[in-house]
Amino acid sequence: MKTIFTPLLLADFIKIERKKLIRIMNYYFFKIGVLGILLILILISAGWVYIKFFLPQFFHQAIIYFMILGFGLPAWFLSIVLHIVLEAHLRYKEIAVMEVIPNLLKIVLILVLGYFWQIIGICIALAISGWISFAFYYLLTIKIRLAIKIIERFPLLKKLSQKY
Repeated sequence: MKTIFTPLLLADFIKIERKKLIRIMNYYFFKIGVLGILLILILISAGWVYIKFFLPQFFHQAIIYFMILGFGLPAWFLSIVLHIVLEAHLRYKEIAVMEVIPNLLKIVLILVLGYFWQIIGICIALAISGWISFAFYYLLTIKIRLAIKIIERFPLLKKLSQKY
């Protein structure tokens, strides 16, 4: 999916100055998020109907997993857009942070929640990690000043940011 959105948005994002693009993103971000959540609710409902009425009884237990994973999808879409913003403006330090920290948190969540709640825990961990990844993208793309304040508040984060 990312390979479809990247060429479409990258050309437009490169043309716009970063500060102006962030202002535009701030203006439309809430609307896009609400629209994404509504779209996901419609898709989850359609998936529920399909599984419930068109698949054998054996597959009905997959509804809960499908619904849990579906709630992580809006964060994934929004994260793709923010990743493209970072790529368009050559912000590779932020992208490097986004590739490491949220994925480490995802692994920890999968291990912990998977240990306690097996497959449902893993599904919950994947959905939560999508929102965590989105939060990191949002901080490092839109709310960069807040991210800098957080880094300066914690000595370990400050040392890591200076080193890398």
